[in-house]
Amino acid sequence: MKKSILIGLLAVLLTGCTGKVEEVPTYFTFDTAPECEISITPAYVLQSNTITPELSELELLSADYAVPLETELEEGKANTDISANAAFLFNITDNEVLFAKNCYTSVYPASTTKLLTALMTLKYADLDKVITVSADNAGITKYGAQLCGFKKGDKVNVKTLLNALMVYSGNDAAVLLAEAISGDTEAFMELANQEASALGATHTHFVNPHGLHEEEHKTTAYDLYLIMRECMKYPEFLEIIGQSFYVVKYETASGEAAELPFEATNMYLNGMCETPVQIQVLGGKTGSTGAAGDCLILASSCNNKLYLSGVFGAKNKESLYTQMTALLTMELSEN
Repeated sequence: MKKSILIGLLAVLLTGCTGKVEEVPTYFTFDTAPECEISITPAYVLQSNTITPELSELELLSADYAVPLETELEEGKANTDISANAAFLFNITDNEVLFAKNCYTSVYPASTTKLLTALMTLKYADLDKVITVSADNAGITKYGAQLCGFKKGDKVNVKTLLNALMVYSGNDAAVLLAEAISGDTEAFMELANQEASALGATHTHFVNPHGLHEEEHKTTAYDLYLIMRECMKYPEFLEIIGQSFYVVKYETASGEAAELPFEATNMYLNGMCETPVQIQVLGGKTGSTGAAGDCLILASSCNNKLYLSGVFGAKNKESLYTQMTALLTMELSEN
């Protein structure tokens, strides 16, 4: 069966499924967190652009798939190995909560915000539409912001911007997508917050489409889980988040063809952090600001089962990936 068909079936089976988790399992604990070897040299090589890993071994989700409901999600046991502000690990295939910490506590999301922007794009935008860049860097002037570097008058299509948003985490791509959908960011954020609320993400209030820090820009780990799960209903999303790099192709204001190669910010995908044996990382979204700390929400598989995990507010990237690797290793306890 072709990979695209499998992704489509996974998306269909994730769609519209509701129900109740009858029992929250005992949380798995471990003695020490696995070490995550983080290289200082990027492993970026323009050789392939395929989905990693192969999804053919994933079991199709049953029709009675149910998300963990808020009233049934309990706090995880004290665990010094997970020191981040909030974290979770959900077994989506078996409808189980394996670990949860501060899932309803307000957090700054940083660029995990872009999950909602991606969802809005997939739901409301024409992916083939070509837009003209409104201003250099889409008007973003904040020092240190992750930018693709588009200039005023450049022409780029929506699907390209969506890839730049999720793979490279381009903040200017987020603004341009918001403008493409609603005309301006204020109107977009009003619609996006309504969309989040309709999903059950009622503790989410975003004031921009990218996650650059603002005091009132907040969410919870549980809300981001709901948004991530909704994104996964779209086959295009699953294809995009599994890429280790992406080459942005666009037309400059002067009419010339241009390319920008970007490495994924996800360190499991770009080769800077090793994935635990038997765990397949399907992709996800990173985030990092001074106020939010380092964050990552991730889809993965182990022995034909699908998992979603998240770590929010780690003190640095090494700590982030060490903690995420510890969560991923918990998957092995079930198999």
